[in-house]
Amino acid sequence: MKLMIGTAALIGVLSLMVASTIAFAGPSCSVGVGVHGYTSSNGDSESGCGEAVADIQVHDDFGDPSIANFQAFAEAFSVPGSLGATAVARANGLVPAGTNIHATASASASLTDTITLSGTGMVLVGIYAQSHFVSTYSSSPTDPLLPQATAGGLGGYASSETYDFGSYGSFTWTDCSGALGPNCGNGVVPGTYTYRGYTLIPASQQINVSMFLFAEAEAYLYNPIFGTMYGGSGEGRVDASHTLQTGIEVFTPGITFTSESGYDYSFRPEVVGVPEPITLSVFGIGAAGAIATRRRRNKSV
Repeated sequence: MKLMIGTAALIGVLSLMVASTIAFAGPSCSVGVGVHGYTSSNGDSESGCGEAVADIQVHDDFGDPSIANFQAFAEAFSVPGSLGATAVARANGLVPAGTNIHATASASASLTDTITLSGTGMVLVGIYAQSHFVSTYSSSPTDPLLPQATAGGLGGYASSETYDFGSYGSFTWTDCSGALGPNCGNGVVPGTYTYRGYTLIPASQQINVSMFLFAEAEAYLYNPIFGTMYGGSGEGRVDASHTLQTGIEVFTPGITFTSESGYDYSFRPEVVGVPEPITLSVFGIGAAGAIATRRRRNKSV
């Protein structure tokens, strides 16, 4: 089962998550795999955290031994404060004339939560998030005798974290990469991305948290030339397992917080400096997003 999510759909999903974040709602996952394009389509999909696997041999129309193998694997998990998703697709062998056979794998995970502060007055809050993914794609060289026939792999990745402070604004960090799935417009390269932001909000303001993660992979063998057999291999792999993590820190003395999920939001991507409250007041007290940073720490391909 091929899962394609456009930019508008991604925005709609994220908007719905923010709007519905009145309590802990999770975990939520969806995984799907399949092989498509020949005499039939075969696959597996499920709504729930876990994995789906497809391993299918393709035969020719005369029942001869299998001539190509297509594999797909998808896995997703969602726990408070952390999401993971992995998608792998492989294709290898010979395909008959006039066929375009592809294996697809997709995985997505999401989570929403609500944080409640205790105490009174204005509170200085630090928000932290980190995402990491690795993607690899391989293709067979084009056969000079069959230049129109191709074999290869594709993939796509997307992640988003939102902290919503009601009338005091919000932080949102979104990344996308690859040819498949959502297009966020920033086209990040594989690696680790660290985010942090600071804001002043009243202690009475709840903080709504939403997280979303998506991975998709495809591998294909394409032979448009009748009267031929084409052999090749392709692989698409997007590894975003244990990738999306988030945390919160309260700097104002005497203020504590609890979450609906029970998660303590203790994740810290690195030791960071604490902005002085006067610095935030320059931008307007409580203006969420007054100080926010995004940094790619390293690249891994």
